[in-house]
Amino acid sequence: MEIRREKRSDDVSALQTVVAGLSQQMTAFNAKLTAMQAKLDAANINVAFHAHHSSDPFNVASQGTIVYNVVTTNIGNAYNRNSGYFTAPVSGTYVFFTNCMAVDSMGEEMYIKQDGKSGIAVCYSSHPPGSLTSKALLLSPRTC
Repeated sequence: MEIRREKRSDDVSALQTVVAGLSQQMTAFNAKLTAMQAKLDAANINVAFHAHHSSDPFNVASQGTIVYNVVTTNIGNAYNRNSGYFTAPVSGTYVFFTNCMAVDSMGEEMYIKQDGKSGIAVCYSSHPPGSLTSKALLLSPRTC
């Protein structure tokens, strides 16, 4: 018994259609996988910074941004040592610890701005000169 296979013109076309469809599915799956990997990588970012000013005490201009010139830790590079801005690289809850000290009878106020909007008071000192006020603030960014 002899088995013969004849070439049919409709075989190639049908296979090409199937291969094209599978190729499109693979492209779509690869795009989804890449997006999911990017989200996973972003979720695994560790963020922490510790910064202070080398002068103690130091003067801050009215309505000025405090720029700490000594950065001892900056995991995730979220704190910009040039601008004094912290940019949250991923959504989450962040904790900030602050200290401020009134050096004259006028008192001191310090605010943290979220998304560039009006400040959240984190430190207010109207005590006698030399009094230190410390605060902790939990902040959940609305957008990152």
